[in-house]
Amino acid sequence: MVENETFQLDYERYSISNNLKELVKEFNIKSVLEAPAPGLKAMPSIYSLGFGEAGCDVTLLNSHLDGIKAWKELKFKVNTSKSKSLSKMPFRDNSFDFVWNFNTISQYKNYDEILDEFIRVSKKYVCLLAVNGFNVGSPLHRILHVINDVNWTHGDRLFLYPFAVKNLMKKHKLKIVKVGVMNCPIWPDSVGFRDMKFHKIEDKIKNMKWKSNTIDYVKNNSYPWWFKHMYSFEKMPMVWPVKLLYAHLFYVVGEKQE
Repeated sequence: MVENETFQLDYERYSISNNLKELVKEFNIKSVLEAPAPGLKAMPSIYSLGFGEAGCDVTLLNSHLDGIKAWKELKFKVNTSKSKSLSKMPFRDNSFDFVWNFNTISQYKNYDEILDEFIRVSKKYVCLLAVNGFNVGSPLHRILHVINDVNWTHGDRLFLYPFAVKNLMKKHKLKIVKVGVMNCPIWPDSVGFRDMKFHKIEDKIKNMKWKSNTIDYVKNNSYPWWFKHMYSFEKMPMVWPVKLLYAHLFYVVGEKQE
């Protein structure tokens, strides 16, 4: 079974990659760990492509073969590693400039232990990126779960809100150095219709093959013309409460303290 990523996902990947490249410049990032590196109802293990484009030494934990094939096709340097436990990763202390998680830490009950492990293997920065619960589509998504009698499977709701993630990271002695948003198009975040579709075929998702237009876009530098215009709109200065209404994702960067 092959699933094609939608144009909404294509733009999300474009926005994420551009934002990651900006973080590389801002924080002088050379080495990166994405832990873990799955696909959330999308092609796995390619969320860190922006770091690869920027020339970083990227390591993906618990990656997927389809994603690694994409990295090799693009000729970006990538390392892979496996770990049964995110709270006991096979890396030395201070191994990476930047350790980040794309919206999966909320799935684990021992997220405090995992965050401590991220801090241990990071030289300097830890970043948590998550779905924004303030987006206008978020309440509709939750309602759809109720209507369809589908259990909430998106983890601890704490991770839907920037202030809560900031407080969690502060609790772990990280100095908050940046809070921002990514993927801020003119349409609302998924209200959940696609999510419901995948719930109905949940047993087939593990074996699903994905086609991502992003690979061709990056390889040929052939992004749709409107992506750049949408990204310019995304980067327009706006007051934070307004920005949160249409931002699909937010991130918090914490700096490790001596």
